[in-house]
Amino acid sequence: LNTDWSLSEHTMDSVPTAELFGVMTVLDGLVDVGAVDSTRVYICGISMGGYGTWDALQRWPEKFAAAIAICGGGDPAYAHAMKNTPIYIFHGMLDRAVMPSRSIQMYNALKEVGNEEAILVTYPELGHLCWDAAFSTPGLFEWLFGKGR
Repeated sequence: LNTDWSLSEHTMDSVPTAELFGVMTVLDGLVDVGAVDSTRVYICGISMGGYGTWDALQRWPEKFAAAIAICGGGDPAYAHAMKNTPIYIFHGMLDRAVMPSRSIQMYNALKEVGNEEAILVTYPELGHLCWDAAFSTPGLFEWLFGKGR
Protein backbone atom coordinates (compact mmCIF):
# COMPACT_ATOMS: atom_id res chain seq x y z
CA LEU A 1 0.00 0.00 0.00
CA ASN A 2 1.41 3.31 -1.01
CA THR A 3 -0.10 5.82 1.38
CA ASP A 4 1.22 8.32 3.86
CA TRP A 5 0.51 6.92 7.34
CA SER A 6 0.31 10.37 8.81
CA LEU A 7 -2.80 11.26 6.81
CA SER A 8 -6.14 11.42 8.57
CA GLU A 9 -7.67 9.56 5.59
CA HIS A 10 -6.79 8.27 2.13
CA THR A 11 -8.48 7.09 -1.02
CA MET A 12 -7.72 3.56 -2.14
CA ASP A 13 -5.68 3.42 -5.36
CA SER A 14 -7.53 1.87 -8.29
CA VAL A 15 -4.80 -0.74 -8.74
CA PRO A 16 -3.26 -2.81 -5.93
CA THR A 17 0.48 -2.70 -5.35
CA ALA A 18 2.52 -5.37 -7.09
CA GLU A 19 3.28 -6.91 -3.69
CA LEU A 20 -0.38 -7.22 -2.69
CA PHE A 21 -1.29 -8.56 -6.12
CA GLY A 22 1.52 -11.12 -5.76
CA VAL A 23 0.29 -12.26 -2.35
CA MET A 24 -3.24 -12.69 -3.70
CA THR A 25 -1.92 -14.62 -6.70
CA VAL A 26 -0.08 -17.01 -4.37
CA LEU A 27 -3.20 -17.38 -2.21
CA ASP A 28 -5.34 -18.15 -5.27
CA GLY A 29 -2.80 -20.75 -6.38
CA LEU A 30 -2.84 -22.44 -2.97
CA VAL A 31 -6.63 -22.54 -3.02
CA ASP A 32 -6.62 -23.90 -6.59
CA VAL A 33 -4.38 -26.85 -5.67
CA GLY A 34 -6.39 -27.62 -2.53
CA ALA A 35 -3.65 -26.60 -0.07
CA VAL A 36 -5.94 -24.01 1.53
CA ASP A 37 -9.61 -24.28 2.47
CA SER A 38 -11.18 -21.35 0.60
CA THR A 39 -13.89 -21.04 3.25
CA ARG A 40 -11.32 -20.47 6.00
CA VAL A 41 -8.92 -17.83 4.71
CA TYR A 42 -8.09 -15.23 7.36
CA ILE A 43 -6.12 -12.02 7.12
CA CYS A 44 -4.27 -10.19 9.87
CA GLY A 45 -1.94 -7.22 9.78
CA ILE A 46 -0.11 -4.84 12.08
CA SER A 47 0.77 -1.23 11.21
CA MET A 48 1.69 -1.21 7.50
CA GLY A 49 0.24 -4.72 7.47
CA GLY A 50 -2.90 -3.27 9.05
CA TYR A 51 -3.19 -0.97 6.05
CA GLY A 52 -2.57 -3.97 3.81
CA THR A 53 -5.29 -5.90 5.61
CA TRP A 54 -7.81 -3.14 4.92
CA ASP A 55 -6.62 -2.83 1.31
CA ALA A 56 -7.04 -6.55 0.63
CA LEU A 57 -10.42 -6.66 2.37
CA GLN A 58 -11.64 -3.70 0.34
CA ARG A 59 -10.59 -5.29 -2.95
CA TRP A 60 -11.40 -8.96 -2.32
CA PRO A 61 -13.84 -9.22 0.62
CA GLU A 62 -15.26 -12.49 -0.70
CA LYS A 63 -11.93 -14.25 -0.15
CA PHE A 64 -11.73 -13.76 3.61
CA ALA A 65 -13.71 -15.45 6.39
CA ALA A 66 -12.53 -12.91 8.99
CA ALA A 67 -9.85 -10.34 9.69
CA ILE A 68 -7.76 -8.74 12.42
CA ALA A 69 -6.54 -5.20 11.72
CA ILE A 70 -4.11 -3.63 14.19
CA CYS A 71 -3.03 0.03 13.97
CA GLY A 72 -3.99 0.45 10.34
CA GLY A 73 -6.37 2.40 8.17
CA GLY A 74 -8.48 1.94 5.09
CA ASP A 75 -10.77 3.85 2.77
CA PRO A 76 -14.19 4.20 4.43
CA ALA A 77 -15.80 4.52 1.00
CA TYR A 78 -15.32 0.74 0.64
CA ALA A 79 -16.96 -0.26 3.94
CA HIS A 80 -19.95 -1.58 2.01
CA ALA A 81 -17.68 -4.24 0.44
CA MET A 82 -16.89 -5.54 3.94
CA LYS A 83 -20.43 -5.39 5.30
CA ASN A 84 -20.48 -9.13 5.98
CA THR A 85 -16.86 -9.62 7.03
CA PRO A 86 -16.12 -10.22 10.72
CA ILE A 87 -13.32 -7.82 11.63
CA TYR A 88 -11.57 -7.34 14.97
CA ILE A 89 -9.93 -3.90 15.04
CA PHE A 90 -7.29 -2.85 17.59
CA HIS A 91 -5.52 0.46 18.16
CA GLY A 92 -3.53 2.13 20.93
CA MET A 93 -4.90 5.61 21.61
CA LEU A 94 -1.40 7.00 22.25
CA ASP A 95 -0.22 5.86 18.80
CA ARG A 96 2.02 8.49 17.19
CA ALA A 97 2.83 6.46 14.04
CA VAL A 98 -0.73 5.83 12.84
CA MET A 99 -3.56 8.00 14.06
CA PRO A 100 -6.04 6.02 16.20
CA SER A 101 -8.80 7.82 14.30
CA ARG A 102 -7.93 5.62 11.28
CA SER A 103 -9.19 2.48 13.04
CA ILE A 104 -12.14 4.30 14.62
CA GLN A 105 -13.06 5.73 11.22
CA MET A 106 -13.14 2.26 9.65
CA TYR A 107 -15.15 0.82 12.53
CA ASN A 108 -17.72 3.62 12.26
CA ALA A 109 -17.96 3.16 8.48
CA LEU A 110 -18.54 -0.57 8.94
CA LYS A 111 -21.26 0.05 11.50
CA GLU A 112 -22.90 2.60 9.17
CA VAL A 113 -23.27 -0.04 6.44
CA GLY A 114 -24.64 -2.59 8.91
CA ASN A 115 -21.62 -4.76 9.72
CA GLU A 116 -22.79 -6.54 12.88
CA GLU A 117 -19.49 -8.38 13.30
CA ALA A 118 -17.02 -5.52 13.53
CA ILE A 119 -15.38 -5.19 16.95
CA LEU A 120 -13.23 -2.25 17.99
CA VAL A 121 -10.83 -2.38 20.93
CA THR A 122 -8.85 0.71 21.87
CA TYR A 123 -6.17 0.90 24.51
CA PRO A 124 -6.08 4.31 26.24
CA GLU A 125 -2.68 3.61 27.83
CA LEU A 126 -0.90 2.12 24.78
CA GLY A 127 0.66 3.53 21.65
CA HIS A 128 1.60 1.92 18.36
CA LEU A 129 3.05 -1.18 20.03
CA CYS A 130 -0.31 -2.56 21.14
CA TRP A 131 -0.18 -5.91 19.36
CA ASP A 132 0.90 -7.90 22.42
CA ALA A 133 -2.26 -6.71 24.15
CA ALA A 134 -4.33 -7.39 21.03
CA PHE A 135 -3.03 -10.93 20.57
CA SER A 136 -3.59 -11.55 24.30
CA THR A 137 -7.32 -10.82 23.96
CA PRO A 138 -9.15 -13.76 25.54
CA GLY A 139 -10.95 -15.80 22.91
CA LEU A 140 -9.46 -13.90 19.94
CA PHE A 141 -8.20 -16.95 18.09
CA GLU A 142 -11.28 -19.01 18.91
CA TRP A 143 -13.30 -16.12 17.44
CA LEU A 144 -11.09 -15.97 14.34
CA PHE A 145 -10.93 -19.68 13.64
CA GLY A 146 -14.63 -20.06 14.37
CA LYS A 147 -15.43 -17.98 11.29
CA GLY A 148 -16.02 -19.42 7.85
CA ARG A 149 -17.56 -18.28 4.60
